[in-house]
Amino acid sequence: MIVQGQAAESGSFRHYRYPTERPRLPTGSRFNYMVCDSPFMARVYLIRHGETRWNQEDRIQGWSHVGLSDTGREQAHAVGEFLADTGVSLKTLNSSDLPRTVETAEEIGAVTPYEDVVIETDAAWRERDFGVFQGFKGGRFFETFPEYAILETGTPAAENTPEQGESYKAFDARIRDAWSTFLAENTHDEACIVTHSGVIRQIVAAIKDIDYQAAIRDIAVDHCSVTVISHEDDTCRIVEENRSDFF
Repeated sequence: MIVQGQAAESGSFRHYRYPTERPRLPTGSRFNYMVCDSPFMARVYLIRHGETRWNQEDRIQGWSHVGLSDTGREQAHAVGEFLADTGVSLKTLNSSDLPRTVETAEEIGAVTPYEDVVIETDAAWRERDFGVFQGFKGGRFFETFPEYAILETGTPAAENTPEQGESYKAFDARIRDAWSTFLAENTHDEACIVTHSGVIRQIVAAIKDIDYQAAIRDIAVDHCSVTVISHEDDTCRIVEENRSDFF
């Protein structure tokens, strides 16, 4: 298996290189809810990474360099077997460049027939950057810092930016642009993106045309769940959402 992008091999260990600058948004790129710039029928499989130790501890991860737990590796291998059993044909595995997603993609790539599939990493698929709050316990976070509580105040909270981090509004714009660009450039009938719950949530929200509050409240994205999006004739459709009955 070959990993391209932000991960590189060195000896017998894999080392990760992380960009020091925030991913740049494509100039002029735009994703307009149901409209997708694609001339043919294709399916994109959106997969959340497996469980991590910080998930177990209910900590905000964001851009933190946290790898999979043993359970997370088992989940990742199981989703790889699910894709293989359902006959999904992949030319590449697209992934966020953070360890928890790359390790998930590697577990998928260890399943036959994906051993020779190239993993292409891209920082644009990262989770929201929570800046100085990464590592904080998530349970009471929004009670302690209500200025970021989108479920309570909506857009004003979405526009607030954590120190050294990213506002929810900026995160949403980044994901919409990444999704639009991916659909415009994808040439495969079936494609896979291994990413994060927030990323998948915002893609689904854009297709459903719902606001931030409804997205956070109503869209569940479980570990290693599969969400399938079809796009044809410039239109995206959700085929399956948050499927995880194969564990």
